[in-house]
Amino acid sequence: MEQIDFYFPELSILFLFLPLLILGEWWLYRYRKKQLQAFNSSPSLIYLLQHRSSKLQKIKTVGWISIFVLLCVACMDPFGNIRYKNFSSKKNSEHEERHAILFLVDVSASMLVPDGANGETRLETAKKIMEDVVRNSRGEMVALYAFTSALTPLVPLTLDYIFTRLSINDVEVNEGGMGGTAFEPSLREFAAQAFPHRSSLHFSVILLSDGGDNLLGTLQGKEKEKKIGDILATLPDPEAFHLHLYTIGIGSDEKRLIPGVTFRGREVYSALEPEILENLAHKGEGIYFTASQWSTWNLAREIIHQIENTAVEATYHQKKRIGMTSKNALIDLYYQIPLGIALLFYSFYLLLPDAFESQHKKKSS
Repeated sequence: MEQIDFYFPELSILFLFLPLLILGEWWLYRYRKKQLQAFNSSPSLIYLLQHRSSKLQKIKTVGWISIFVLLCVACMDPFGNIRYKNFSSKKNSEHEERHAILFLVDVSASMLVPDGANGETRLETAKKIMEDVVRNSRGEMVALYAFTSALTPLVPLTLDYIFTRLSINDVEVNEGGMGGTAFEPSLREFAAQAFPHRSSLHFSVILLSDGGDNLLGTLQGKEKEKKIGDILATLPDPEAFHLHLYTIGIGSDEKRLIPGVTFRGREVYSALEPEILENLAHKGEGIYFTASQWSTWNLAREIIHQIENTAVEATYHQKKRIGMTSKNALIDLYYQIPLGIALLFYSFYLLLPDAFESQHKKKSS
């Protein structure tokens, strides 16, 4: 069966009234039963009363509930089977490549800290996550970028998953010959290269990092807030560029020694700092994940699941905005189905009597 979506899914709140309907039917049944018991005390009235059928009453109750549920579904305006006509082969090709996954991985020295599962370094964990995402991808274009205090493009947009996975395995610390970590210049360059202008593509950016920033870590109070604001300002408008940013925090909460790194003759330690990653995910209309709470495979599957959901939602909003009125867009409306069934049930409800003919009346006649 094709994908079913709804124009007004928020109207599902109407289902909250379903328990009230059931409670009302139960109260009406109890009330009628009490009234009937009061009249049954008179032996002469038994020949005049026409008892309601218990079976018919149950059938009508189920009918009312079914009618209510079907009307709620009809009000949500279901639709599906979005398709197009009169597209050239070139346009069809563009439509198939409408979604892209961009990997942005931190390759600063702190990513060498071995605080992952089974003593894996943070970079090794990041590589596994990226490779598992590629394995679970279903026709999305992919690209790979690395960053420290500067950006290093590694794989341009491509459908060659084998080349991408090989490139992921070849990623090294301080890729591009630059050390340190600086989100602001790296993200600004990433935005300039990956989003030079608006396009019909939908992007899912996956940023993997321990969240450390050399300058941000030295600031406090308003200066830190201002710096975070400057970093967030480097992101392109998510709505205008069809962008969702998913951030993955890699590392432990405890500070661990960075191998081979000293500052002024002292050893340097690093821990997961999720603050900037959480802010980036929120600004990019995505989700922040903590890698240590997932296996790499399950995390990759969850990210792909989120990407697929946002792709369906983006398709829906795009078709609602421009596609539904286009001569090239075709869509099946399904609200008539639950509405028609509800009307059919209501017709049966009106035709069903409240009671069968009294056996006492049959005998007396």
